[in-house]
Amino acid sequence: MENKSEILNLLKSGEYVSGEKIAKSLQITRNAVWKNILSLKKDGYDIKAVRNRGYLLCDNSVKFTKAMLNIKDVNNIIILDSVDSTNKYAKNLSEINEDTLIIAFNQTAGRGRLGRSFYSPFGSGIYISLALVPSISADKIKLITVASAVAVAKAIEKFSDKKAKIKWVNDIYADGKKVCGILTEGLFDAESGNISLAICGIGINLTCPKGGFPADIRAKAGAVFEKCDGRTAALLVSEIINSFYYFYRRLPEKEYLAEYKNRSYLKGKTVSYTKDGKNFEGKVSGIDDDARLIIELTDGTSATLETGEVSVKPI
Repeated sequence: MENKSEILNLLKSGEYVSGEKIAKSLQITRNAVWKNILSLKKDGYDIKAVRNRGYLLCDNSVKFTKAMLNIKDVNNIIILDSVDSTNKYAKNLSEINEDTLIIAFNQTAGRGRLGRSFYSPFGSGIYISLALVPSISADKIKLITVASAVAVAKAIEKFSDKKAKIKWVNDIYADGKKVCGILTEGLFDAESGNISLAICGIGINLTCPKGGFPADIRAKAGAVFEKCDGRTAALLVSEIINSFYYFYRRLPEKEYLAEYKNRSYLKGKTVSYTKDGKNFEGKVSGIDDDARLIIELTDGTSATLETGEVSVKPI
């Protein structure tokens, strides 16, 4: 839907706006207005429709402003109601400086690892991307994901009653369900082999969305809180970013690695994975000092995974 963002802007007045007024303003049909409203509702926006009055956008409690944040190291903060992808938005900025933070309350095309989509409805989650210029080689970019995973896990435990575990390499689990996903992407300098720009994207399920999670992820998706207001969301984001920067400024020292290992969601579990077209199975024994997953295979040998995807075998 091409007109959703324009309709949202018209509804930000906090008053009812008639479908006729929206249609005239955007030069579209009343039917097109209705289709866009339905799509916005599917995205998680709470929009009331009343005959002879029009549409009303109900304010959502997880939203917050810059003034509610307490972040030390970020030079530029951009807060958006909705965006296709915070990582994509960050990469497409014409002028971007290090330490730029993008925050959105909805993603219409959120992305996860391996090209997967990341469910990002309005009203129940927070989606952030940090633009960084780290002084590290391309093969060390995983350390940004590792440091951010520890920062998220620590913040979740500080502001909730949940115990946070890290599923190698980039997911945060609480009560056995995924509550956060992290996607770090990099642009590389071909001559030096270093990272010219890194984008660290973090998506957190603050609460369960209205109507529950979609059927395809319902069994594994969870949330940090039963209820969450804007103040709590702002405190959580501030804690994550400040904690991350503490580790980021000391990235090569790997001060965060011990906690990353101790929070392993996979240790002791039997997993399966595919490599070079072959299927493997084994028990996870731990994580090494390069943040690689160590697996004791069923044939008695040991394997270390630098990156990839593993599936937990049901007990």
